[in-house]
Amino acid sequence: MLINEKNEDGYIIGYIEYQHVAQSGLPKYKGEYLWIHDLWIHEKFKGRKMLLKLVKMMLVNAPSAQYGYWRRGKYNGRISRLYKRSEFKRLLENKEI
Repeated sequence: MLINEKNEDGYIIGYIEYQHVAQSGLPKYKGEYLWIHDLWIHEKFKGRKMLLKLVKMMLVNAPSAQYGYWRRGKYNGRISRLYKRSEFKRLLENKEI
């Protein structure tokens, strides 16, 4: 699934692409894991506010998901740890994880 955010002129300024998967990592309709494929935010709009907006839209569109993870490009493609839904929600409430 692809979620994007547009500015007032209709240009895409950020997007997040994710997929529901099962515990094994295989695609599953309304699975409890979210595999986050890609996240992009335009240079002019980079910051915590845009990231939080995209994460919030992702959680609203994926009510069955309990965990999220992604590939960490900066660290030679290693997989991140599993982040619980509650940790994403705390991030949205401006609390530390």
